[in-house]
Amino acid sequence: MLDKIRKFLKCFIFVELGSLFGKALADYIHYRRYPEFYEMMSAPWYTDILLSAVLTAAVVFLTFLAYIILGCVSKKQKKAKEKTEAES
Repeated sequence: MLDKIRKFLKCFIFVELGSLFGKALADYIHYRRYPEFYEMMSAPWYTDILLSAVLTAAVVFLTFLAYIILGCVSKKQKKAKEKTEAES
């Protein structure tokens, strides 16, 4: 069961990174196509990308932390199972 959760977390990390890349690419294309839209803003055009990158980094970090913790728990469970089987 823990291996399935770890597999899901791994996929989730790549989905998050892919969505960040897609959003950044879409924002860049929009900036190149409509530069006048961004000229009237006080912040640079990439500010939204930076905010998304920080939030994505936080989510990926927490997900990766859960992935590592579940890996340690899974190893401990496997060792305990092997130990009880060896004693039997």
